[in-house]
Amino acid sequence: MKDKENLHLINILPIGVALYDKSGKLIYSNPKARKVFKKGVPGTLTKLEINKEDMKTLRKGLTLTTSKNSYNELVIKPLEKLNEGCIVVFQDIFDDDNLKYLAVYDSMTGLYNRNFFEAELKRLRNSRNFPISIISADLDNLKKTNDKYGHQAGDKLIISAGNILKECVRKDDILARIGGDEFSVLVPKADKATVERIFTRIYRKIELVNKSTRRIKFRISIGYSIAKNRKALRSTIEKADAEMYKVKIQKAALDKVSKKKL
Repeated sequence: MKDKENLHLINILPIGVALYDKSGKLIYSNPKARKVFKKGVPGTLTKLEINKEDMKTLRKGLTLTTSKNSYNELVIKPLEKLNEGCIVVFQDIFDDDNLKYLAVYDSMTGLYNRNFFEAELKRLRNSRNFPISIISADLDNLKKTNDKYGHQAGDKLIISAGNILKECVRKDDILARIGGDEFSVLVPKADKATVERIFTRIYRKIELVNKSTRRIKFRISIGYSIAKNRKALRSTIEKADAEMYKVKIQKAALDKVSKKKL
């Protein structure tokens, strides 16, 4: 990639671009990439939180969200395979064009983010939508998936979980990725029967997805709580989380019993 014309094209691109060789070492970066990384473009791919498993799939195409840099979060997209390595595109998600989107949506899943969830929680406190149910959901096997298959597989698991939940909640419900592999749903005008119907749809959908895949099975723990009035709304989140963790602990205990029997 020493061709002057190609380097000129890279230099005038409005997005950050860097070239890495087969060993993962930095060859070249354009001005935009250097602007994105105020402390300097990482000299190796491993400094972008790309582990050995991710490196194996890197040249097949990888989208990865990282946090080990001055901007807290970057999206890295290897575009194509080169003889001497790969091109990596760095998208500065804090560009002005993305601020409005990121104020409301999670960049990985496209679901609402934590900030929007909190804003809606405040809005609903003064509404007539009670009872309001809150559902908490958390993946059980993200760390094992990351360790065994790499972060790309883990990211896909998070995205798929978001899609499953989105299909199963109601149109007016507020589904958000709170962080990591945690999701929360605000369910206005929802009693116990309404929430249990949503639970049934989620578990049926997960069962169908798991039947169609041989590699990574979905394991998700879900809990809920219902606020009958505005005073109970904030504590309802904590109760929903507590119920979700109870389910998670019960699953872990059952897994231990099953392993001992084997």
